[in-house]
Amino acid sequence: MIRASILTAFGSLALFGCVTHEVAPELDPVIVEHEARLLAPYGRGATVVCQALTIDVNSVFYKHLSRPAGQATRIDGEDYEELSWQTHDRVASRSAAVGLNLPLDPVVQHFYVKIGETMFVVDREVRIRLLHRAPPTLTALARGTVMVTTDGKTAEYFDQVRYADGQVETKTK
Repeated sequence: MIRASILTAFGSLALFGCVTHEVAPELDPVIVEHEARLLAPYGRGATVVCQALTIDVNSVFYKHLSRPAGQATRIDGEDYEELSWQTHDRVASRSAAVGLNLPLDPVVQHFYVKIGETMFVVDREVRIRLLHRAPPTLTALARGTVMVTTDGKTAEYFDQVRYADGQVETKTK
């Protein structure tokens, strides 16, 4: 008898208590349009080869950004968190089966960072600043000798390429 009442109670909970359904709030069309505008230049499928890359991003766009392999140096600021990677940092792979740290590639030669469909190949340094109290932000600054190709064949060379506010700005000396 006790078993029957327990089963009935659990059945009622399963049927009525776990069947709640929340409707997701509608997104403000102005915000959706703003986010699409900021992401647009990264959707062209370009490959950007540079010596240094600095990215400023807030949590809204962080999901669109890949991070380089390896252990980052971390700096916690008041309104941001900065992660940085340098070439010649050591990269290790952890083997779960054995519990050993084994060198994957003893010295990092290049870093790969992808934003949308744009791939950045970086020779020296990557810095990613995650801004905690900022409006929607996604800015990438490639510096040094910068080569950009969108079709995989034709390369253009610049001293600096900046992706900001939905635009791509280039600078040569």
